[in-house]
Amino acid sequence: IMLFTDESKPLTIDELDKLSVQEQLSRLQMNNIMSQQQRQSVSQALCDNLPDLKSSPHKRIRLKSILFQYIQTMLEMQQLAVEQWSHMHLALSLFSFLMQLYVNEGETKNTKKLKIFLYYFIIFCKKQNFNGQQFLQLHGSKKSGSNQLICKTVATGLNIKMGPLTGAKKVFGTWIEDNVLNKKTQSTDQ
Repeated sequence: IMLFTDESKPLTIDELDKLSVQEQLSRLQMNNIMSQQQRQSVSQALCDNLPDLKSSPHKRIRLKSILFQYIQTMLEMQQLAVEQWSHMHLALSLFSFLMQLYVNEGETKNTKKLKIFLYYFIIFCKKQNFNGQQFLQLHGSKKSGSNQLICKTVATGLNIKMGPLTGAKKVFGTWIEDNVLNKKTQSTDQ
């Protein structure tokens, strides 16, 4: 949600965190929210579990809007080369990687570490407007240790300690290799 909301107008839904991560992520699978009717169904299912959402039409409308923005950005991201990714595409790529990890592995040490990194990465991408081209330049500027460099860049950009971020380096590296660099190669081959 935070990726698609303004810091000054966050969408807070009481008890959303009480839903399991698996349940939250299953609702965000692209094949579950492609059409307006599917997004309506997801919204209704969430209303059944979350009294705050059920009692607030404004929050329901904002949630449906966020689901629409999410699916549109995902579809757009799939069509673009990494160099063309906006800060939204870059953060969403890492989010979708984390989503797939949860689907495949469930809640593990790796997914917990990556979830923490993702939180800070989204904030960093939004505040710094850090996009795909900048990411590739930073990653390519140093052949070994680039994961560490990216963690350091995020920590420095947000003025936080690197500790919470470094735990995700290895998993983060898998996302870079499998999803970002592999996509870059695929887009240049076409």
